[in-house]
Amino acid sequence: MKNRFESTFYYQEGKMILESEKTPIVVDISYKGVIRGVSELPDGFFIAEGNHRIVIVNFQNKKMPKTILSYLGQFDALTVKVYSERGVSYSTINKNSHIWNKISGSGTYEKMTSNWEDYNHFGASVPNNSRDSVAMSNLITTGSYIINNNLNSDIGSFTLDGEKYTGKIIYDSRGFFMTHDKKRLSPKIKSKLLNKIMNKGRR
Repeated sequence: MKNRFESTFYYQEGKMILESEKTPIVVDISYKGVIRGVSELPDGFFIAEGNHRIVIVNFQNKKMPKTILSYLGQFDALTVKVYSERGVSYSTINKNSHIWNKISGSGTYEKMTSNWEDYNHFGASVPNNSRDSVAMSNLITTGSYIINNNLNSDIGSFTLDGEKYTGKIIYDSRGFFMTHDKKRLSPKIKSKLLNKIMNKGRR
């Protein structure tokens, strides 16, 4: 299919970057690998992840920053489709397959990205030696998820300990919402709620 506009997707040094001639409304990324990600997008964007797809919705048709998210893990982009009011663009992919750790010449693991500190705010410990690095690399096999830290409670109806909750929320793509101090909110994400949020972004 012919592109209606040009776009390029980059991934390197634990960052995913998108350059697009037109403002993206939806970005659909298919990939191989397992990642832990944190959104770099401002209020008005939502990122869902599942079955090796990352879908980004631009709720308010805002200008999208070039850096989409920071990540840790193994990632290899297969296809990137960018939808705008002009149609669809099949992005050129600048491949730089990112593997979080590697064997150095001395036979020990060493960290390849300096961005892990960005993740500490959602509760994972920072690896500070080669043994911790190996332990964290083993966790990569347990599945991908992405943290949205840019949302407000107006995207749905939420309660905390039985009381209505309003304010900033975090969405974990494994299927739950929480406050910034990591208290779980109800309801747990369900497909109908996720579809409602996604469709709200497309209107």
